[in-house]
This record gives sequence, structure tokens and C-alpha cells, in this order.
Amino acid sequence: ALPISYLYEDYQARYASLRYSLERDHEEPFVYLEDLESRIQAVMEGRLGDAAHAEYFISTALPQLVKTLLEKKWTGDIYCPRINQFFQCVLAIVVRGIPHDIVGLVEVMRKLFDEEKPFYLHHGHHQQATQFDEPVEPVFSVLPASQWASAYLVENVNFFGRLGGFNAILDRIRKNDPRPRL
Repeated sequence: ALPISYLYEDYQARYASLRYSLERDHEEPFVYLEDLESRIQAVMEGRLGDAAHAEYFISTALPQLVKTLLEKKWTGDIYCPRINQFFQCVLAIVVRGIPHDIVGLVEVMRKLFDEEKPFYLHHGHHQQATQFDEPVEPVFSVLPASQWASAYLVENVNFFGRLGGFNAILDRIRKNDPRPRL
């Protein structure tokens, strides 16, 4: 068996290369996003491989890759719906991780709800919002009528809420609340 330090370096190199590919302007993200989604699914099903790989992916690689995608101003809006679909896949694992206090997933959630990220600042605004469907119930957020806001962010907030993300946060808070119940 390989030592854990070797495996850790292998994970670092694998995901650093993927991050570098996503950062390059001439790279189309579709193949990379499919690969990442399959890894997220594998983590959720407990079949990514050994525990060290799953831990590294969730706690380190995924937050870095989400940050890369959010901080890049994509040259073509054709990529944005697919990237946001990936963000929603990430939100699904975030919701599942809330009860377990997985720090990397909390960081990912914080980033995905940051309206100041370039992805949200440059994509999915009112003039582009005609491509978005009417929100599915329940609605947790709506596009403000007079403000420059990203429909992608609104979609993600609603998606998170429909998955039970806000309820999971409240349950987690209640679990740690030291106040006595009346």
C-alpha cells in the first residue's frame, strides 16, 4: 500500500491540474464539470475510493474548484447555465453535509451565496434573465425588479431551499443550542 502522504500529493496534483484547466480561457468546462459531478455522486454514494480521497475532495479540492468557477468571468454565456447546473449539484452535497459540520462544505456554501463573485456579477442579469423559467414553489428568493442581480444566484438560493438546506441549517443550530426548551 502507498503511504498516505503519497496519496495526498497525488490528489493535490490531480485537482490542481483540473483547476488549472478550468482557469485557462480557451478551455470549455463541460467535460470537467461532468467529471466533477460524477465524483460528487461517488462521494454521496460512498464509492469515491478510500476515505482519504473523499476527505480531500470534499474539504480541499471541491472548495478550490468552486472558487475557480465563481471567480472567472466566462467569455461566453453559453457556459453559464451548465456551470450553474454544476453549482446546484454542489449544493446538493452541501445540504447533505450540513448535519456533519464539514468545514469545506460550509466554505463552499458561503462562496456559492456570495453575490460579489464574478460569476454572479457578470452573468444571469435582467437582460439575460428571459432564459430562466418561472421559479418552482416554494420560493425563497426572487429577482429584485429594479436591482442588478444575477438570476443564477436566485436560482441557487431557491434550489438550496427546496432541497431542505435552510431547514438543515436550522436543525443544526437547534442541535447545538444550549438554551433549555420551555
